[in-house]
Amino acid sequence: MKKMTALLFVFGITRAFAFPYHLSDTSIIVSLTSLLSEMSDPRSLAEDPNPSYQSFQSSSWDREELKGKDTKEWFANKDYDNYIRKEKNGKRTEWVIMDAKGPGAITRWWIPQISFLGNRIVRIYLDDNPVPVIEENYQKFINGSSFVKWPFAFTSSDEKDAKYQYSLPVGHPRQMGADFYLPIPFAKACRVTLDDSVFYYCIDYRMYKTGTQVKTFSRKGFKDEKELLASVARKLQLSADTRFVPLKNAGNLEKSQSLKIDLPSGPHAINGIFVKINSGNNKQMNRATVLEVIADGRQTVWSPVSEFFGGG
Repeated sequence: MKKMTALLFVFGITRAFAFPYHLSDTSIIVSLTSLLSEMSDPRSLAEDPNPSYQSFQSSSWDREELKGKDTKEWFANKDYDNYIRKEKNGKRTEWVIMDAKGPGAITRWWIPQISFLGNRIVRIYLDDNPVPVIEENYQKFINGSSFVKWPFAFTSSDEKDAKYQYSLPVGHPRQMGADFYLPIPFAKACRVTLDDSVFYYCIDYRMYKTGTQVKTFSRKGFKDEKELLASVARKLQLSADTRFVPLKNAGNLEKSQSLKIDLPSGPHAINGIFVKINSGNNKQMNRATVLEVIADGRQTVWSPVSEFFGGG
């Protein structure tokens, strides 16, 4: 491997406080309150979830992949305008984009903010109630212009920092997305519908074990959690902990060589990792460089740098 220069690792160290782990407890009640508390507590990322759950996704992926009889279908890539089914609701037709049975919670949601989606209505039906708990303008609901505000819903990109919009013709509308992170728990079922073309969408949700107690989302419950919502919003927007201690190392690497950073002993948490590699035009160096983390004598991370940071 050719020489690499300026390999820099920065580890942010914050004090972490351990608390006892309990096996899945059916007496625990999952609610908007518990989910909000979880999303603002980074310790939850390092512990097995309790109650346990499985993660699922409902999206506009190309259903042709299901056929799987030849390579043309394996790589089907028309990942838009796909949905679960259409259903009649009185005189109205609704496009179902999520349909889950059992206790669970919506955790994330993404849509593109293209102009023709601006008049769509999204409806969320919980626990087989024929009346939707949420019935809002689709774009406004996901981008933070409805009753759910920043940082739980927002425009994810407004192209302000983009010098060029690749492959878009002159005069084409800017390409923007919207992200939604407010947890929406349900005890028995969740069905999400649109009243017209679905285009692209992606909804992540959890499903808990049968018997898990879940307090279903309600607009009243949302209003009652005004103080908690404000507190969680502040935590999500806070800068790094004041006890953040940067540790770094830099140098040239030859094949089979390594750079090492020793973290201080005691209970801590890695808050952030930054790596800069002078790989020039040889991007394979980003895969040939491996990041390894050894915690308490056990290897917990071994990954090519490019894959670890999602760089491809």
